[in-house]
Amino acid sequence: RIGLLTLAVFVLMAVFAPLLAPVEGLSAVASRAAGNPQWAPPSEFPPLGTDYLRRDVWAQFVWGSRVSLFVGLAASVLTILIGSIVGIVAGYAGGRLDAGLMRVTEWFLVIPFLPLAIVLASILGRSVWNMIFVIGITSWPSTTRLIQAQVLTLRERDYIDRSRARPIRADATGKRNDAAPQEMLRTAERLGLTAACLPRLTDFRDT
Repeated sequence: RIGLLTLAVFVLMAVFAPLLAPVEGLSAVASRAAGNPQWAPPSEFPPLGTDYLRRDVWAQFVWGSRVSLFVGLAASVLTILIGSIVGIVAGYAGGRLDAGLMRVTEWFLVIPFLPLAIVLASILGRSVWNMIFVIGITSWPSTTRLIQAQVLTLRERDYIDRSRARPIRADATGKRNDAAPQEMLRTAERLGLTAACLPRLTDFRDT
């Protein structure tokens, strides 16, 4: 409930950003022309002060919520797409294909997320779409393991065995529908992960 309330606050902040903070506060030229002080504390330049380029920190916080939410949602869609496809194929096919896909998944799991994301961001360059790709391509293994385990469980259920005995092959659809609720829980986690990692990736590119 607290997480949903926090997410709702940031969504409202992103929607009403023009009313909460002037967009001119994001421009170093406009801030210098307006006479904003450098490194001003909140007591001198409320509510959050200014940075080394005299830009309003509150304006960056408000307008940055739009980018963070967009990147988080888009990266979650990409992660769910890749992880679900690999997990369903691995769990449904089984055998050597399952073993091979799981070895690739485990290879991604043992590599720390943040260093790999920083390396990919430095290679691909700084852009919103590159950030989405980096977060999505490094976050899918956990989704794959979750979906693959769910599909393996569903394969042993009675209604799957009965559907195999019928002319209509409905087992793949049933697995996809039963595994979908698991992904709803993962999406909320990725939004928080994106909000935490996006500033670090951006700061790395600025240095």
